Amino acid sequence: MKVADFHHDLDDTPTWFVVRPFFGLTSRLPAIHGGTVSFVVFAQESGGFGGTGSLIFLALMIGVFYFLIIRPQRNRAKKQKDLSQSLEIGHEVRTIGGIHGTVVSLNDDSVVLTVEEGRLRVSRRAIGSRVGDDA
Repeated sequence: MKVADFHHDLDDTPTWFVVRPFFGLTSRLPAIHGGTVSFVVFAQESGGFGGTGSLIFLALMIGVFYFLIIRPQRNRAKKQKDLSQSLEIGHEVRTIGGIHGTVVSLNDDSVVLTVEEGRLRVSRRAIGSRVGDDA
């Protein structure tokens, strides 16, 4: 297959360049004749996978997206929820900001930590991990 064909009619009609890039697309680009450009037409040649190939590619992309992005995020969210629900008074924890402390009291949505010489109230979602936890 040629990359570009040059078509020229013997009469006074415009001259066309036919360009065939990858994936079977054909574009007809008119040559500039008299200072005007008429139009550009894109058409897909028959052959290849057609609609079935597009559906297979779409399904493959959704599968990759699920296994690389959605599934790991769900696992991290589940681990964070389990950690938040399993907190008890006396556990040593580390917040997502890097603050280490010991749980003094628990509320539905917050935790009071003892840090060095004071207390700090943080959200349960801010607890990043338990110190000394093997997981």
